[in-house]
Amino acid sequence: MSDSVLNGKVGTGGYSFLYPLSNGSSLTDYTVEADIRSISGVDDTFFVRVSDDRSKYFQIGFRFADPGWPQDNNNITLHKVFGSNYWLLASYPSIQFPRNFDLTQNTWHKIKIVLLGSNIKIYFNGVLAVNYTYTGSDLSVGGVGLLNWGGDFGGDNYRQFDNFKIRDNVEEQDNKIIILPGLGASWNEKAMVLNQTVEQNEWKMTPFVHNYDSLMGALEENGLVKDNDYFVWNYDWRKPLSEIGGSDKFGKSPIRSG
Repeated sequence: MSDSVLNGKVGTGGYSFLYPLSNGSSLTDYTVEADIRSISGVDDTFFVRVSDDRSKYFQIGFRFADPGWPQDNNNITLHKVFGSNYWLLASYPSIQFPRNFDLTQNTWHKIKIVLLGSNIKIYFNGVLAVNYTYTGSDLSVGGVGLLNWGGDFGGDNYRQFDNFKIRDNVEEQDNKIIILPGLGASWNEKAMVLNQTVEQNEWKMTPFVHNYDSLMGALEENGLVKDNDYFVWNYDWRKPLSEIGGSDKFGKSPIRSG
């Protein structure tokens, strides 16, 4: 440590780890934020959802643009690690997120890793770079770790960390983006034609209504996923507000009277 900044330096083939003293078995959905700076070398690595025995975790690699290692740098990777086995799950740049920034050295950068259910988002200087939904049943809980690894880089791998913090994602779960279609934009044939009582979640978008397609398209172009980051709440618009029920997605109706 120097002036509250965590410094890590290792040579070729060297490595160092940093884990919290307590285990992470109680950590599920959380956000990791930090300021990072690469002085030399390529790899700046974070571990999330680390198992108590440290054999399984997600590995996020911020690979800086060092001129001494031009063959594979200036990217972000997301791996699943199980023992000595590695699986690449997602990376930046990609088809979903073409390159619009570089991982430059000798400059402080803000990173954020958001874990919410099976979804993992990685931000670099406020820009969403990776948005991945994991389909496995493992790695739902676990702690956080840091790795400084020299690899085959011919020199010191020198990194700095500052303003490191972890917080739970209760706020992310409570603050949802909800699209409320207007009058006539929600449809249920049994309710509308046969006057039957149906459940709230049986209402869908009226088939010929496309007013909201461009809005949903814009959200998805910016990396948001329907029914995970944003929601469409269809409802019986014929009823008074006081009679419109809640939803399993939100716990209560997003519509308020008064």
